Amino acid sequence: FHANEIAQDVANYEGLVECYLARQQYKEAICMAREAIEVAPRDPRAVTLVGLALSQARPAEGRDRAKRAFRKALNLDPAALRPLLALVDIHLQEQNYAASIVLLQEGK
Repeated sequence: FHANEIAQDVANYEGLVECYLARQQYKEAICMAREAIEVAPRDPRAVTLVGLALSQARPAEGRDRAKRAFRKALNLDPAALRPLLALVDIHLQEQNYAASIVLLQEGK
């Protein structure tokens, strides 16, 4: 956590969110992801963090909000792979294979 005290940037938040998710501390992961958006609201990596935290913290009810976050990240950067693959993963979990294929073929 010391790195984030030195420099608040999205890369530090990515590490923090991933650590919290790995430890199944979902509330903290969501809080850190939201802080990342406050620091960099137009950075697709920050928006993706919110989607990742929501999709893991609340797999059923957070899924729609996570999908919106991933789509927003893709609108900010259509070439971003992390939100694209996370969105594909959600569609696969929902057994919506057609949507996954379309996303992969279109690249967004």
